[in-house]
Amino acid sequence: MVHGLEIGKQAPATHFTDNKGDVLDITSFKGKKNVVVFFYPKSFTNGCTRENVGFAQNYDKFSAMNTEIIGVSKDDTETQDKFVSCYKLPFPVCSDTDGAAAKDFELGTDFFGLVNARVTFIINKEGIVVEKYHGMWIMSAHIEAALKAVEKLEGK
Repeated sequence: MVHGLEIGKQAPATHFTDNKGDVLDITSFKGKKNVVVFFYPKSFTNGCTRENVGFAQNYDKFSAMNTEIIGVSKDDTETQDKFVSCYKLPFPVCSDTDGAAAKDFELGTDFFGLVNARVTFIINKEGIVVEKYHGMWIMSAHIEAALKAVEKLEGK
């Protein structure tokens, strides 16, 4: 269960609460954009900050390939808004305090249940999970895997 939805499955019709408190419906991108949803353990921690900043540094590349980025952790909306402001993140960072989105994506925990799993999902315009990456230690690998998958989707 740690690794989440299987490749080839339909992404769940999950609603996220973003850092501004607005509801973000993942199905709103269907037929329009690819979506990269990355779940991470906790905002303002070293590794999670590096991962978010890494996605931010590559945001223009993703945007040029018609792809939306969405970050998700269990932090509350207020914390997420401070995190986005502090690091000038150009994409929504969503709050999953009740774990509903993680459950919808069939995520579990890592480190003997101590922290939420770090998993990145790449979802095509049809709403299908076409790639995923799981790994706690090498944050840049999440960005590289997502870029490679989106490039493949967009024929680059």
